[in-house]
Amino acid sequence: IICRCPDGVVRLYCKGADTMIMARVKVNGPHVLTVRDHLEEMARAGYRTLCVAQKELTEAEWKTWQEQYGVASVALEGR
Repeated sequence: IICRCPDGVVRLYCKGADTMIMARVKVNGPHVLTVRDHLEEMARAGYRTLCVAQKELTEAEWKTWQEQYGVASVALEGR
């Protein structure tokens, strides 16, 4: 999901398997070690987990994505 929030910031939200999401987060993020510990604890308990991630997009990133999405949404091939 990409949305412009009430504070005017464009944010990308993504959910997925913990292995896919955690492989893409900043290694030095403030909560990475805590989240990894919790995920390992849940895995040991036999739980399946999903993660949700968020990134703030610059106006340039947003515009580039919007243009590419517009082209892809009307393409008949190569989608």
